[in-house]
Amino acid sequence: MLKKIAYLFLFFLPFALQAQVELSGVVLHATTKEPIQSVYIKNSKGNEWTLTNEEGKFSLELASDNYKLFFSYVGFVTKTVTPTEAVENTIEISLQQNDLSIDEVVISATPVEDKVGSAIEYNRQAIEQVQGFSIAEVLSQLPGQIRTNPNIHSPKDLSLRTASSNTNNPFGLSVVVDGMPVSNDETYQNYFVNPALSTDFEYDNSTTDLRQIPASNVEKIEVISGIPDAKYGNLTTGVINIERKAGRTPYILSANLNGGTSSLSFLKGFSIGNRLGDITASVDYLNSNADPRNPLQTYNRISNNLSWSVIGKEKQIQNTLSLNFSGNFDDVKVDEEDGFQESSYRKDRKFSINNRFSFQPKKSFFDQVNTTIGYSFGNQHSYTQRFLNSGGLVLPQSFETGLNHGSYSPVTYLMKTETFGKPVHGFLNSSLSKTVTGNQFTNHISVGLNLSYSDNKGKGQVLDNENPHTQVTLSSSGGGKGVDGTSFRPQDYQEQLFSQWNLGAYLQNNFLYTFPNEKELYAKLGFRFDSQNGFPSYSPRINLGYEITNDWSVRGGIGHNTKSPSLSRLYPGKNYYDFLLRDFRTSNYSWNLIQTYVIGGNELDLEASKVWKYELGTNLNAYFGQISATAYVNKNFDGFTSFDELIAVPYPNIQYEFEDAATTPPTYTVTSYEPRIIQNSITNNAFETEDKGIELLANFNKIDAINTSFSMTAAYTNSQSQNGNALIIENEDNIGSQYAFGVYDRSTTKNSFFRSNINASHHISELALLISITAEQMWRNTTYPDVDNPFPIGYYNQQNVYTDLPNGLGESQQYIELHRPEIESQKRFEPFYSNYHLRASKEFKNGLSMNVYGTNFLNYRPVIFTQYPNSDTIDDEGDAKNSSISFGATIRYKIY
Repeated sequence: MLKKIAYLFLFFLPFALQAQVELSGVVLHATTKEPIQSVYIKNSKGNEWTLTNEEGKFSLELASDNYKLFFSYVGFVTKTVTPTEAVENTIEISLQQNDLSIDEVVISATPVEDKVGSAIEYNRQAIEQVQGFSIAEVLSQLPGQIRTNPNIHSPKDLSLRTASSNTNNPFGLSVVVDGMPVSNDETYQNYFVNPALSTDFEYDNSTTDLRQIPASNVEKIEVISGIPDAKYGNLTTGVINIERKAGRTPYILSANLNGGTSSLSFLKGFSIGNRLGDITASVDYLNSNADPRNPLQTYNRISNNLSWSVIGKEKQIQNTLSLNFSGNFDDVKVDEEDGFQESSYRKDRKFSINNRFSFQPKKSFFDQVNTTIGYSFGNQHSYTQRFLNSGGLVLPQSFETGLNHGSYSPVTYLMKTETFGKPVHGFLNSSLSKTVTGNQFTNHISVGLNLSYSDNKGKGQVLDNENPHTQVTLSSSGGGKGVDGTSFRPQDYQEQLFSQWNLGAYLQNNFLYTFPNEKELYAKLGFRFDSQNGFPSYSPRINLGYEITNDWSVRGGIGHNTKSPSLSRLYPGKNYYDFLLRDFRTSNYSWNLIQTYVIGGNELDLEASKVWKYELGTNLNAYFGQISATAYVNKNFDGFTSFDELIAVPYPNIQYEFEDAATTPPTYTVTSYEPRIIQNSITNNAFETEDKGIELLANFNKIDAINTSFSMTAAYTNSQSQNGNALIIENEDNIGSQYAFGVYDRSTTKNSFFRSNINASHHISELALLISITAEQMWRNTTYPDVDNPFPIGYYNQQNVYTDLPNGLGESQQYIELHRPEIESQKRFEPFYSNYHLRASKEFKNGLSMNVYGTNFLNYRPVIFTQYPNSDTIDDEGDAKNSSISFGATIRYKIY
């Protein structure tokens, strides 16, 4: 509580008002010296903004003479201006086109121009050099990631700052496109019985599928792996901010080819009048069939975006309306060689609309009002089929607990799984901001509100009685007694779930203090309140930075984030457990008896997952380049995981009577009930992960003598994770024993890795030629030993009554039948190996540009043997590292 009070006190620092500054100037094309209209100018220290007029002129009223202006225009290099570059509050700016003819080309990740936080960004040049079909390939350049060949045939997520393989990390990642979060929390596209039964394209309980976002119309990507401002909510891992092209652009046509994947894209931004604003339109089409021998593995994607931007006459209002449609056009795929017996597809359509509004009044208590509102809805249809010759299977029918009769599947049929989803997502963010300045400090204070809505209107999982999946059916063993298992019924999402509303409110103060020695102290102080699934949470976030010298600064931060559960976790639906008691078949009749238990179906009482983040870092802007280093600790808790809930049910003992067994089905009588325990898997908040590591980014200035620049990233990460639920194992060796289930402590999983990459870029601006080579180094990948406790900490008896075994009591011989084999895994690691990638780009004066690239262009695929440092053991079979050699090319044509 004292921490919260002390933190909130920081927002109410005393201040004295300072006179405003009127800055004016003109923006010109660096080559032609022609004025540039609609250049966006923003002060990062006060948030004021304006645009240039038809003559390239601008006038901006600033709250303080301590400002930092960013001049940005689509297709041009963003320029930063500070007060030292202004003469009597007037300035002339020259913007260079962002092409290979400029002297300095940045094609790697760079730290965001800020003295606090550890965010990094990729500009348009860096994005184009990757030549990715989606942003998934661009983000593979982040520190700690591994670059592979483009693969469009499976969903793509992203794990940040972790060596632990778990779903909570990518699920906690927030992807924001043009100010609106892209949500995947509403997706239900799986068969609840077993997600593996659906198509390879199914994807839920993770961040949005990154391969669905094309890179062709993206202007900038910002990745916040550390502590974000308080305006960002519903996340634990980080933020990916994607800014698409908006404004006037030439016609841009491009084609990209790599193996069996090709894409075509088109982009154009044009003015429809000074008062009506600008319209930007883009289309991206992709077709992929990586293996022509398998007709079931094809993928076709189309993405369309239309943006309309309007600026008010007095430069007080800015509004951008965006319409987006995306989808894959994969129709029914069949394998002709197997007689059209196998087929699969996934149809996914999505439409979204969002509007961004900014208003800065001339005279008001607030400097700015910003509002983003958006809505998206999709239509998803997943389908698989396979020919089956089963001899007839029993198909349970009952939706209630009790004894019932099932139907029979055909002897031979097409086995199908089919799911229909209609995810719906709405979002609202509105904020008010005010800049207050004094003689030596500036406070940029903002207060805002977030509201999000999630639902799914689809008809859900469909079950065709004539074409059931084997996971849905029951089969007979000897004597007509059935094989038991978890079964399935059709489930309608509209009846199964309720819409989810999340509410958030935040207060943010970005504070700057200038000491008498002109060194600056930066602080981003935020506090956020969220109500997620009815549970409140409070999230303080602090980022601090201090200039030790003009070129060297240090920074640190602490922050708390939360992520609400997805709809599929909140509403998992009913679980059906079917026991085939008897199955009698003669030439005259088929008769079966099934005991069904229906469990669950209500909303789970899940809280949001949570994380505390801690950072320390330093930035150096020296004469030779930029270096940024960050050490971090992320402590995730209340993560989502599953555990086995034991439920005692009455299992019937049946007596059957036959009048004529050959011609007449039997009658039956329940003679008694005996206890039986069902293991029902449900989700709860019991997963914990601690990630610790160091990240390094270094971008060195171009060495003119050799026209070459170097950059480097490195990442060391150490993670440990644990499922906080006890491990429950059935005592199958002693059926009927009073020790029906043993309960054990779970072990902690520990992993670490150390990776780096070095990039050398040879750039000849006179020829508009760039050649770059990237060398990846995987120094070490370590898995630490897991020690499972072989002794129980408790047990359940046949009546489902739990008995605790404290203080090592489970080690006694009394419970020997519950003792598990002592298995202690060994520490193991993969030794050093590397990988190499090549890219070459050339631009021509007629607007044509070409890019060729090779992933693992040396076709270096070393076989690495896992080693055990505490013994002489080495795996007999090694693992071939690096993806196979792959070449691709891109042709781009700009028509001015």
